[in-house]
Formats: sequence, C-alpha cells, structure tokens
Amino acid sequence: MDEPSDGARKWAQEEFGRLDAGDLRRRARVIKMAAVAAGSSDGTVAKTFDSGADRQAAYDLLEGKYVRAPALLASMTIATVERCSRHPFVYVPIDGSSLNLVDRKRSKDFGAIGSYRSGGRGLKVVSGIAVAPDGTSLGLCAQTWWARPKVRHKRGGSKYRPTEERESRHWVSTVASVELAFRDSGTTPIVVIDREGDATEILHALHSRGMRFIVRSSWDRRLATSPATKLRPTLEARRVLGRYKLNVPAGYRRAARTVTMELRAAEVTLNLGHDWRGRRDNIPLFAVSATEVKPPFGEKPVQWTLLTNLPVRNADEALEIVRGYTLRWRIEEFHKAWKGGVCNVERTQLHTANAVMTWATLLAAVAIRVERLKQLARTTPDEPATVELTPTEIEALILLKRRQKKRTEVVPDGTPTIAQAVLWLAHLGSFAGKDRPGAITIGRGLDKVRTAAGLLEQLRADRKLR
Repeated sequence: MDEPSDGARKWAQEEFGRLDAGDLRRRARVIKMAAVAAGSSDGTVAKTFDSGADRQAAYDLLEGKYVRAPALLASMTIATVERCSRHPFVYVPIDGSSLNLVDRKRSKDFGAIGSYRSGGRGLKVVSGIAVAPDGTSLGLCAQTWWARPKVRHKRGGSKYRPTEERESRHWVSTVASVELAFRDSGTTPIVVIDREGDATEILHALHSRGMRFIVRSSWDRRLATSPATKLRPTLEARRVLGRYKLNVPAGYRRAARTVTMELRAAEVTLNLGHDWRGRRDNIPLFAVSATEVKPPFGEKPVQWTLLTNLPVRNADEALEIVRGYTLRWRIEEFHKAWKGGVCNVERTQLHTANAVMTWATLLAAVAIRVERLKQLARTTPDEPATVELTPTEIEALILLKRRQKKRTEVVPDGTPTIAQAVLWLAHLGSFAGKDRPGAITIGRGLDKVRTAAGLLEQLRADRKLR
C-alpha cells in the first residue's frame, strides 16, 4: 500500500486504533487506508491508492462484510471523546445532509435525494461533531445513515405519521448516540441544532434524556399558560437585556453590513402536542431572541429565536447562548470540506450503500482533521505547529515553502507557530490571500507536505539522508 508519512500514520492510529474489525490485519489495513486517504483529496478509491494491489485491497475491505461504517464511527467517537476530556463541556452541532451519488443505471441500492421529481440518487445522513468552547472542531461523535424510498409512498387522507415513519427518527437516533458517547465521560455535551430541531420528537428526545441543548425555534409554539399564549409575543414583551454588534456578510438579496442586535429572554414552558397519544408534554426552558435594531430599508432583519435548557437570567448568559448557537456553523464547514475540495466524497463510484457509507465515514475523519487545523490557527495561533504536525511534516513544510517563497520573504529554521504553519500550507495549496485561509487550500497544501514528509522518512530509512 502507498506509504504515508509518520504524521498521517499517527493520526490514523489515533482515529482507528480501537476499531473492532474482528481481525488485527483488517484494523491495520483500515489504519493504512486512512493514512493514505489523509494525503489525497480526490474522493475516489481508484485515484487515492496508486498500485493495483493496494486499490484492490481497499475495494475488498469496503465491499466486504467485516468492516462497516458503525465500527469505524465507534473508534472515531472514542478518540473524539478523549479529545473532549480537557473541557468541562463541548458543543455538539447536529445537522443533516445528503450525498448525491452516481447511479445512471439506477441499479445501486441508493435512495432518492432532493425532490422525487428531480430524480436525484444517493444517501441521507445526520452527523454530530464535537466542538471545543473556543470553536475548534474535535471530531465526529455521532452519525446516522439511511436511504430514502426510491419512489414516494402515497399517503391517505390523514397527515399524521407515527415517529417511526418520519425522518425525524434519524435525528432522534443521533441525539441518543451523542448521549451514549459522552455518558460517564466527565464532559457535558451541549447539542446545537438549527430549525430542524424544533420538532416535537427531537425536543422530547433531548428533554427526556436530560441533555443540554440550544435549538433555533421554527414555530411560534403554544405555551403552557392560562389563558393560552404564544412564544414570540411573550418574548417581544420582555425588556431588552442588552445589545451587541454583529457583522453580517453579503448573501442572496442581502447587503453586507454591521448590525446592532437586541437581546431578550424569557423562562417559559412549551406545550408540545402529541395528539396521537392523547396527551401533551410540557417542557420548561428558556427562550432567547436576538433581533436586529432598525434594519436598512428593504433589508430583511436578522432575527433568531433560540430554545435552551441552559439558564438565561442576564445579558451575559443570553449572549453566551447566541455564541453557542453560532458554533453550529462548524458542521456546515465540515460538510463543505467533506463533500467539497478536501475529500470530494460525492465523487465515489462504489456500488453499494454499505461500501459508500464505510468510505465516507473514513473520509469524514480526514475532513475534520483539516477543519481542526484551520480552526487551531484562529483560536490558538501562537501554539507551536507541533500540536498537530510531526517534526518531519514541519521539516517538509519549511522545505516546500522555501521553494515557492517570494524574494523578500524569510522562512526561518525553527518550529513555526500553528498559525504560520497553516498559512504556509494554504500557500502551497494556492491560497493568494494574507490570512484566514479555508479548508480547501489547507488540504491541498497538506497533501503536498505529507508526500514530501513520506519521501524524507524513506530517504532516512535508506540512510541516504541524515
């Protein structure tokens, strides 16, 4: 199999060293596959592994019955929870996505994605990643896969469907996996979900399992008050706790601007309906609203309503809830790295859903690794690069950077900071800016560094280099 660098092997051992594959040789093969994949951003098995023998070994493992995605995830989860152990709490953004996969003959066991009319084929997935309080992604800790029916089922006159027939059951399953992963770990997970989380089944699952959560409200829910009241009018009637500034980037029909946001909060009890059970659950929690003050003419105001069971009694606590919710973007960034220019997982042409899920789970670890590098450069920029890179990888990085540096640029011999190292990686990956590079250019640079580091290690092993 293609020989990866020591740094890639060390990372792969950390991620998959607890894999229960039924055979030590299978575990070793997965570790090598992960280490090689960490140095390739193509997304296909054929282009990730150079030699025919290595390629066939990867296909045999992925298409076989002994190593499946849940086993990989179990090992990755252990590694993630261990990284979380230094923190009393971590945020766990949960979000759904889909893989749009090649199935021109419609012969693979994939399901429908998007609208049934569009004819898209692929797999659906809900993932949860652990994020440190400073915003650094620590790893994957939950993932649920499924294939939708290939054709739309006809419904009767009633709109009611039991939970086991709703896609929200996959979100409930992911919530349960997060709770199990962190049970007795000493670290409290705070689940963060966007509007999809404002579903009766999901809120009930979070509440009944005693989990901490921040969920963006999607509905003006009924409150358990007499006379009956609604959530949003109740919040609007509360006094302003405080204000803060927010930089809003340009978007579809939205101009970039700096806005002033007002914070309000209320302690409420939601009256969640379970009409098919003939009862209603009441869930006590806090609601926080962040609303733009005096938006420009023609602009839609920025407004979030957040539901949480964390205490909110003053402006600082309300602002902390808003900040916690903003870390939900970490999973959006993970999806971009996983499906886009870092791993390109949707390029895979594997023939079965199980093989795709196994390969995609392995590549998810690669995507999180690149995201962690990017975020460490921003959250702890002055840490030495050795927090994520091996000495040989740093040596290779310096050599490659010197080959492409500007005439006025100086590349010192010593260990760079993680921020400097990540910027150099991005430069190797064709980043043209001055700071805050993205995962795609960092991933490209990392590919080059891992190849060079592997060559340095081989030369030293052959005693051709001291």
